[in-house]
Amino acid sequence: DVDPAQLPGEDVVGRLLNNGRIDTGAEDYDRESPMTWVFKTGDPDYTVEELRKIRTTREFISQFLEEQMGPGGDQKDITDIPNRMGKLRSLK
Repeated sequence: DVDPAQLPGEDVVGRLLNNGRIDTGAEDYDRESPMTWVFKTGDPDYTVEELRKIRTTREFISQFLEEQMGPGGDQKDITDIPNRMGKLRSLK
């Protein structure tokens, strides 16, 4: 029962985690391209260690959900282990 209008418009922490990172997956990756860093007034002031912990947590959650929701996954609910994920209710 979360109203989508109440959710933040931007993933601020995600932006901070991606500062200075570049995707090198493309074969035509330009090693001379500039890195982008974006900081905005009001951003949380995380230490490098805090950002590392947040990144590790996000990566764990992503991997967990991929395993649980993929073929052969147990469909465990990460917010209510050991119970299984319920069905999504339709929004009215």
